[in-house]
Amino acid sequence: MTDKATVSDFEFRQHLESVEARFSEVGEDERAMSEEEAREIEILAAKDVEQRLEENHLGQRLLWPKLCHVQGNALLTSALFRSSRKRVWLDRKMVAAQGEYGFEFHGQTLNQFDELVWMELVQRARDASSFTVSPSLYSVARALGNKPGGTVLRQIEDSIVRMTGLVVTLVRTDEEKRSYGGSLIQSFEFEGRGARKTYTIALNPVWLKLILFEGYTQVDWAVHLSLPTGVATWLHRYTARHNASDAKPHRIGIGKLHLLMGMAVQTPLKEARRQVRRAMGLLQSGGVIKHWEIDGNDNLVFSKPLSEHQRAKAARAAVRKLTK
Repeated sequence: MTDKATVSDFEFRQHLESVEARFSEVGEDERAMSEEEAREIEILAAKDVEQRLEENHLGQRLLWPKLCHVQGNALLTSALFRSSRKRVWLDRKMVAAQGEYGFEFHGQTLNQFDELVWMELVQRARDASSFTVSPSLYSVARALGNKPGGTVLRQIEDSIVRMTGLVVTLVRTDEEKRSYGGSLIQSFEFEGRGARKTYTIALNPVWLKLILFEGYTQVDWAVHLSLPTGVATWLHRYTARHNASDAKPHRIGIGKLHLLMGMAVQTPLKEARRQVRRAMGLLQSGGVIKHWEIDGNDNLVFSKPLSEHQRAKAARAAVRKLTK
């Protein structure tokens, strides 16, 4: 164990409750948590996460169904993993992102194949409860649904090298909150040749912490791998991220999607619109999307089928209504 001070779940909750109790006792005109107290809670929370990540262990929070892979929410709603196959070199350039985050990127751009490799490595880290994973190229190729031939193996190796050599900095719009930076992969070693070449890959703990701090989206892996890599896979995990019902469909402008998918420089808006139409058709035919359209204001509007949890909740509500 390290000498770093750590904070247990119980201690953190106890401290948080004491602050909330003091907060509830003040009058309406004073009902605002002091900057010192807010900062103290943030520090304690950070120490709590660091304790869970000590000694190369991911902790109990990184749990999700084995049939799903995940992507961090902050990384998912951005142009970090582009839909385009074309690559360019960016020298500390900001890329499009949604919400309170911004990303500064330095290196060769990443695409959807790189994201497949990254999500597979994160899954293996989850299974091993470790930042370090030791897959063979053959096993990674099989996990990505590919026959482990020479071209695919080289693509996987190139992706590993690419994610080691870049620097990504997550910049918050709120300067008081913590930002992150670094390569996605810290280092790697390998032995053997061809399909049986085995890598020992050290993932950067910064981006695993990001999953803990900011949350993640579960992606149905079998469906994801059945889609053509590019716009369809980008939209698949994007739609998984957002709630969208018939009553409250999700809505986003095609122009904004054009930026978030990293298509703005190389793909005309008209072509991007055509590719979005094709991809949404595939998602609808696969049962991922219930209804979609591009409306008169050039917004992509979509709703999704009810999940099992939502169907069960609706059924219980209907039963209660009938028994009243």
